Amino acid sequence: AFFVRFGGLAVILARFVPIVRTFAPVAAGVGKMDYRKYSVYNLVGALVWGAGVTMFGYLLGYIPPVANFVENYIDIILIGAVV
Repeated sequence: AFFVRFGGLAVILARFVPIVRTFAPVAAGVGKMDYRKYSVYNLVGALVWGAGVTMFGYLLGYIPPVANFVENYIDIILIGAVV
């Protein structure tokens, strides 16, 4: 019933939540969501997430305090991301 009511939106929004992103395909399969419907919503979510995160990062570069902070501390930021 959940995937009938919220299936498409749940699959799209799952892209933005790291742990949920891992389990959304399993939940959709267990919930017997139609494969084609799931694939379309998954593609939409992937495009929105990929383009959205990229555009967000690009636009952050135009905010001087953020750009300066990243320029000065990029090594620490990358090490933190790896850890």
